[in-house]
Amino acid sequence: MGAYLSKPKTDIETEEGGNGSLSYCCASMQGWRLNQEDAHNAITDFDSDCSLFAVYDGHGGAEVAQYTSLNFPEFLKKLDSWGQRESDIAKAFEDAFIGFDDKLRSPDVMKRLQEMANEGKQKDSGDDIDQDELDSEKPDLFKEANLPLNAVLGNYGIKSKSLISYLMSQTKKRLLESEGNDDDEDEDDEEADCPTGPRSLKRTMPPTTSMDTSAKRAKVDDESDSDAKDVADVNGSEKSAKEPENTVTEEEAIDKVEKEANSNGTEKKEEDKENAVKAEESVESKAETEVEQAKDLADGDKADAESDESAPGPSRVKDVSDIIKGSDSDSDEDYDEDEEEEDDDDSEEEEDGVDYLSGGETPGDDSGATACVAAVFKDRIVVANAGDTRAVLCRNGEAVDLSYDHKPEDEVEKNRIYKAGGTISADGRVNGGLNLSRALGDHFYKKNTSLELKDQMISALPDVKSEKLTPEDSFLVVACDGIWNSMSSQQVVDFVKERLESGGELKYICEEICRHCLAPTTEGDGTGCDNITVIIVKLNCPYVPRKTEEKKEDKPAEEEKSQEAPVAASA
Repeated sequence: MGAYLSKPKTDIETEEGGNGSLSYCCASMQGWRLNQEDAHNAITDFDSDCSLFAVYDGHGGAEVAQYTSLNFPEFLKKLDSWGQRESDIAKAFEDAFIGFDDKLRSPDVMKRLQEMANEGKQKDSGDDIDQDELDSEKPDLFKEANLPLNAVLGNYGIKSKSLISYLMSQTKKRLLESEGNDDDEDEDDEEADCPTGPRSLKRTMPPTTSMDTSAKRAKVDDESDSDAKDVADVNGSEKSAKEPENTVTEEEAIDKVEKEANSNGTEKKEEDKENAVKAEESVESKAETEVEQAKDLADGDKADAESDESAPGPSRVKDVSDIIKGSDSDSDEDYDEDEEEEDDDDSEEEEDGVDYLSGGETPGDDSGATACVAAVFKDRIVVANAGDTRAVLCRNGEAVDLSYDHKPEDEVEKNRIYKAGGTISADGRVNGGLNLSRALGDHFYKKNTSLELKDQMISALPDVKSEKLTPEDSFLVVACDGIWNSMSSQQVVDFVKERLESGGELKYICEEICRHCLAPTTEGDGTGCDNITVIIVKLNCPYVPRKTEEKKEDKPAEEEKSQEAPVAASA
């Protein structure tokens, strides 16, 4: 189902805590996404006068978000500018974000990110298989089983060219090459003169075991007749398909064999020449066959190859993967040209930014995370934000945004992106990839060596906002865009405020808002299909742990009352 699961993972992980002046709860839900890529911090004793709350929304992988959660708080605290935060708190956060982003591209950290990415893949592969998801794929698999081979390959983006003609060309080449390795010096000379010599053939052939000349000639004697017959069968089958213009002609085959005969001077090569001629002549006399017969022939060749696996000498095409990699050209030159064309197409796609949509391969280079960090002091809240994770303060029932969502279409962001050499697509993606303009990591977008790290097209430079606390400030919400794409800042404030005034506990409010933002299906525009992480911090409210033991003790007392009730009624 594309980037989504067949059904959402609705388990909600919660964390609670607090100190003498505040209490908090954090909740996270994976939802429809294939993986949970969010991470967070909730540190009530971060410093002597400060609590720290942060949400990191990963993309392209969870490793940058996870690594930031584990290491950013300590990195911030050790900065000299953090020690001087009273005079310039904004500089402290700016130094922390840019410095930490620079650290992410260091070799040691890149290695650690790769390890974390691998650990995540191993964990995912160890998860229980969703039987419903497997069952949903069965109809497509049955449908594919009844399709022609070329149609199936076409569904997977493989160019629809005749596999049979490729098989034919490879068989011809192996006949011509059967004694091409008799003498190493002859081989080198032939490679210099012929672009389709043994070295080029080795790209599509498994290595052969070494043996003496007499053993090789004995092998050729045994196989020459059957190989010639195989070529005839393949060529006959191929006549039902459109034959490419650059197929090897009878004259070219004869010339090839004559060259080898002249260089070696053996009667055996004369026999090979005659066999090759007979094989070419049989093409003209072979009846037209259907594509299904051709596929049967390919399967038969595979079985023959497996039975001859222990025998030395050239072997037939041994696996369907060899065919899939090929084309319908009868020369390695044309086959290489097809490969080069595909490589060119791939490079053009990368330049256009299309590859960014398919997920990264190098952690930290092709993956990153937004970051919204809120430092709560006794008299103020300071928020540093890079990306579209958001912090909102409830003041007398009204939503006060403490951060700004960074999007490529914004004028400031757009100017920086263009200056760094980037582009913005019609749907607001940088180089066709990210739909945000500031984040930690994503160093593939930060390669302009003439610019500082903070001025790259994707920047880690945070916007920093300081807000003085008042008696009317009741709670703070820090959450990823899985919340904000479904609800506005005011809607979230109203949602939380209503439940707090009704005596609701933070834990259940956090869980309820996660469920509220989860989409019922993935058929819409993607709203409600993202990971969800939310932290609610209740201000001016000392933390009191929930007494779960007392609740368990209350239960027997309630049961006793319920048991006494029938007795009283009967009296």
